[in-house]
Amino acid sequence: MTLLFSQLFYNKYKNLLEISRFNFPKLPGKWPFTLTEQQLDARRRGLEQYLEKVCAVRVIAESDIMQDFLTDQDDESNCSPVDLKILLPDREVVTVSLKKNSNADEVYAAVVRKINMTRKTALYFYLFEIVEYNFERKLQPSEYPHNLYIQNYSTATSTCLCIRKWLFSLSQELSLMNDTQATSYIFWQVCNF
Repeated sequence: MTLLFSQLFYNKYKNLLEISRFNFPKLPGKWPFTLTEQQLDARRRGLEQYLEKVCAVRVIAESDIMQDFLTDQDDESNCSPVDLKILLPDREVVTVSLKKNSNADEVYAAVVRKINMTRKTALYFYLFEIVEYNFERKLQPSEYPHNLYIQNYSTATSTCLCIRKWLFSLSQELSLMNDTQATSYIFWQVCNF
């Protein structure tokens, strides 16, 4: 699987070189032997940084070749697991692994489990897309966060997905005051605006 991905990645890289005059950064080096988990993680981070640099050039990020590489339309592969980074109100980033075709409700439920948010508190927060300049849009339950994540891959920030309070009711906020996580998130959300 890794070898197949590496070959696919390299082929897309060659295709981009052929259509662009952009001076591409050097691809991270290959290892001719079995990699440890730490080496695999370093290689993955190197490839992510490479993609961020390349996708920072709008013409390349929006090219059919790059879009084809970043978005996989094959229905069978949409079930493969992906990592999504989600920004929390306190500016911490949490990573959840889900299937590509997971909807917003499923992604939010995974984040709630990962951060141990209570069921009551989870009712007042949800998944948002960071659009631009601190403008955020609440996702619809049926939207696919992975698609948004891929569309916004070339942004300078680490993620375009965040958790925000969406219900603005003083009586409801007062009912959450016994939950330290809720009060912390409410505090940080106010401070970040």
